[in-house]
Amino acid sequence: MPDSYQEPEDYQAEWTGNSAGAQPPEAIAAQALDAISERLHRMLNLAMLAAAEGLTVDRDALQKRLEVLRGEIDRIADSVPTEGEDSGAPPPDSGTSGHI
Repeated sequence: MPDSYQEPEDYQAEWTGNSAGAQPPEAIAAQALDAISERLHRMLNLAMLAAAEGLTVDRDALQKRLEVLRGEIDRIADSVPTEGEDSGAPPPDSGTSGHI
């Protein structure tokens, strides 16, 4: 295991919401679920890294990355249209909702 955490270079997955045009809400929800699942998996890996014994890690850096991932999850969740919403319209920018 490495002595310090480095985010993999290939971890550049960006959630774009409904940027490809009008998609059915089910497709948008499935894409959002995949993106959230990916970020939750990264969070689990970071938590396991922080808890590993005998490994020197920058816990502050890990915590900051966890907070970024949580913000991404909130942003993705907030961008998924709910029943009755127009799936082609971007959601209002309301910031983080405070939930995971």
